[in-house]
Amino acid sequence: MKRFLLVLTLVVMSVCVFAQITPYGSAIMGYWYDLRDEDMTGRDSELSMQYFLQSNSRLGVNYKHENFDGRIELGVGGSFSLRLLYGKQTFGDFSLLVGQDVILGTDFLANQVYDSDLNLQGWGVAWGGRQPQIRLEMNNGFYAALITPHTSNGPANHPDHSARNPLFPRINLGYKVDLGNIKLTPAAVFQYYDYKDTHIYEDGGSVMSWLGAVTGEFTLDKILLNAQANVGSNIGNMGYNVTKAADWDVEKAETLDVLTYGGLLTATFNMDSTTNFTLGFGYTANSMEDWDNTDDRMALYVQANKRLGRLRLTPEVGMLNEMKNQNDESQGMLMYFGAQLRFDF
Repeated sequence: MKRFLLVLTLVVMSVCVFAQITPYGSAIMGYWYDLRDEDMTGRDSELSMQYFLQSNSRLGVNYKHENFDGRIELGVGGSFSLRLLYGKQTFGDFSLLVGQDVILGTDFLANQVYDSDLNLQGWGVAWGGRQPQIRLEMNNGFYAALITPHTSNGPANHPDHSARNPLFPRINLGYKVDLGNIKLTPAAVFQYYDYKDTHIYEDGGSVMSWLGAVTGEFTLDKILLNAQANVGSNIGNMGYNVTKAADWDVEKAETLDVLTYGGLLTATFNMDSTTNFTLGFGYTANSMEDWDNTDDRMALYVQANKRLGRLRLTPEVGMLNEMKNQNDESQGMLMYFGAQLRFDF
């Protein structure tokens, strides 16, 4: 047993000597004041304070040895959560990733820091989270991934939400184009599952979800422009952060698809290596065939970002406007101001 432990210790030490292992972390605090109007509260407008350790505070380790990269990252804000866990091996002209990572191409994040780094998620950005996947990436920019299907969001009003059967993984395809000052990434995600309620409907139904997006980045001297346009059907049913998902027509016993489209634009002015200013805008709309109107929402924010050694100080002021729903009813608006303080180590 002692000999085994000695050999094991020598193996671990040799791996550590020849590999590059880099631990890292971030401690992030948010300090915000929210002002909700009468339409949002249903009574008088309200001013409230938020002061908290953000849920995306993290601890992680990067591992690199020859043509292999590994990473594990845990969220530690209040409770533990797995953010990233993957290994990635490079084989000549391509690489293979296995584990949990972001969905490439459709999940572009802005730099909005309000509310645990909202990043316009659901307010212009179609955010699908970090998901288990197997991903092939080619050196020419093409990539393809098979992602764990998401079926927990069944059609609203359907009597049996448990009878959902995915037939294949989510598919993510994209292509990264680098033209120097201009970078473009068209991408798409597809998912399909069916469901049945044998007690009421003989055939049940199915949900086909798809999302397409084009993300762009343009650099001009000290100005950086980021933009995305996205459109999809039933993307809430495959776990994307939007306000609506597919519905179920009880009388016709069929799925009612939701069309979602949105986009964003951010402009960042870099004064120097430690200071920048950003203006960001996002918009998302949902529509359904039996609605008279679209369900819209928009966001706008202005921020400054200052680095002082390891400290990142980001004051920000912004607006989240729920606009009007499909019934032409005003959903209210939230104004906010405050700052995020972040130490990276």
